[in-house]
Amino acid sequence: MWCCVSIIRCGLLSLLLSWTSVLYAAEIGEINAREAELIDHIQSLQERVEDLERRLDGQPYADTDAALEARIEAVESSIITQATPAGNDFRAYWSDGLRFETMDEQVRLRIGGRIHNDWYWFDESRDLHRSLGNIDDGVLFRRARLYMSGEVGEHLRFTAQYDFAGGDADFRDVYMELAELPGVGNIRIGQFKEPFGMEELISSNNIPFIERSQPTSVFAPSRSTGVMVHNRFLEDRLAGFVGVFRDSNDYGNHARDGKYTVAARVTGLPWYAEEGRQLLHLGLAYSYRKLDGEYRVNVRPEARLTPRFLDTGLIAADKEQRLGLEAAGVYGPFSLQAEYMMSEVDTDFLGKREMDGWYVLGSWVMTGENRSYSRAAGTFGGIKPRNNFKLSGEDRGLGALELALRYSELDLNDGGHRGIQGGSEDTITLGLNWYLNPNARIMFNYMHTQVDRDFYYSANNWVFRARGLSLNAFSTRFQVNF
Repeated sequence: MWCCVSIIRCGLLSLLLSWTSVLYAAEIGEINAREAELIDHIQSLQERVEDLERRLDGQPYADTDAALEARIEAVESSIITQATPAGNDFRAYWSDGLRFETMDEQVRLRIGGRIHNDWYWFDESRDLHRSLGNIDDGVLFRRARLYMSGEVGEHLRFTAQYDFAGGDADFRDVYMELAELPGVGNIRIGQFKEPFGMEELISSNNIPFIERSQPTSVFAPSRSTGVMVHNRFLEDRLAGFVGVFRDSNDYGNHARDGKYTVAARVTGLPWYAEEGRQLLHLGLAYSYRKLDGEYRVNVRPEARLTPRFLDTGLIAADKEQRLGLEAAGVYGPFSLQAEYMMSEVDTDFLGKREMDGWYVLGSWVMTGENRSYSRAAGTFGGIKPRNNFKLSGEDRGLGALELALRYSELDLNDGGHRGIQGGSEDTITLGLNWYLNPNARIMFNYMHTQVDRDFYYSANNWVFRARGLSLNAFSTRFQVNF
């Protein structure tokens, strides 16, 4: 308080000096109306200072300073209380998706989704047209999904994802997970992908082609309802997954006896450098499936709007075993990925029959980026452009470009006309992907497939043997994901 009075006194002194000059001007007869107003104002200030000094004369300095310090402390405490949020307050921010988290980081949420809009044009050979009919061009929303995922506390995670592409809300990944349990790792319960098939386990947002390969479509089982334990070892160089599943419908339900699956997968990284820009991935997967007396495979080519060219027909069978081998490598912008998958079916009347398939794909990110890799999942992630697509400003850029090529074979024949005759296909696909930013890309695919299959007509007791039926398809996808 005394400091304030001193400051006022200093200010008053300067005003008095000005006043002196004004009085001098008055004495010599050069004062004007503005200067007279200034004189009155200075006299008023002097009276207020004298009154303040009289009020302070009766108070000890120490008491005045203590009261001033107490008031300052009270103001500071109020400011700190208002500025410090409670632990359950949350903040919202964007990081390749809309995210929320509490200030104590005990609850984290993410809201996201994806839109995949596909366009197709087909050109089938005359023999294929005669055998399987006309294949129409078309368009479809391949996926239209929304999801929420998050963490509640230190050990509980969850995901709830729904797909609206078919006109209703089908389940996709809907599960909870007990995470980072000592000596166990992670326990996942709900509907999610079985641990089989690297290409299948890569998110549809990140696969290099519009559709996965035919062997993956046949042998990788995708989503079922079950429980899975998974963990990482050797400084994240080794990952293991094992689970028990029941087949479920699009709503996660199952109501039949006897049908279940045991699946396991192990992946390793013999070589990992430069934070994933250089790596070698190896993997092995196994699946034992207890069937409910029936087995059938019918599959379309690597284009969604075509009919199902290959079909084993309905076979009486008790169990099935599947084996998958994986290998992949990344060297900067270049990557290779390959899988071999086979199925042995224990049929009731045809004995044990085997079917298999394989693919190999190569990718070159022409703008220099690399495919990312998740050591926890043992799969590839997406490509993040160094410069997002932007036409103006200092940070302008064109995004990232990826060129990809894949060859695949699928053989659903074993045992001639006394065994399984589902047919075979060879397919080559060329792809060009334009990544506008981490959340959007435009894809262009050209696919050429050849079909060999015997068509049996029991009513007439004759066989139509189709060889070299060919289909060309051009497709494009407009994709947004967050």
